[in-house]
Amino acid sequence: MSDLSKLAASLTEAQTYEKPPHGWTCFHCGETFTTPGSARYHFGFDPSSDPACRIKLGAERGLVMALRKAEADLEEMRRLLHDESCEAYRLYASQTTRHNAQIMAAEEAGYERGLADGRAHHQADDATVERVNRLIAELESLPDEFRLVVALSSGGRKLAAAIAAMREEG
Repeated sequence: MSDLSKLAASLTEAQTYEKPPHGWTCFHCGETFTTPGSARYHFGFDPSSDPACRIKLGAERGLVMALRKAEADLEEMRRLLHDESCEAYRLYASQTTRHNAQIMAAEEAGYERGLADGRAHHQADDATVERVNRLIAELESLPDEFRLVVALSSGGRKLAAAIAAMREEG
């Protein structure tokens, strides 16, 4: 064996460790690894590698920092939206005002339509009442026998009872 291969073998032995009886424990996170594979995954393949707990902490920290930045951006957008001197707020307020005016106009048009329908319905009711009053007047001008026949043929029991009551009075 050459001197160079002896040196390489000694360096390899220096970089590998026998498994301790309790396993390997990371002094960064305190986790204990009992198998060489899990220890290698955590500590890395090279003694100069950063342990996974340090790398993961950094990555999670980056995510937390990105989340905090997004929250700050959201708060800034909300502040700008509600800042009355901002162009976005003026556009938002004008759109809201225009929308409210359109809603009010639609409600008023519907109310006016309802009033017109009510008036038309009331006029139709008035015409019906006038027609009924004319028919009653015509019915009263008929002799009693005809009134009773008309009342019975139309199924008007109340009218027949009223005619019978009139006969008793008369």
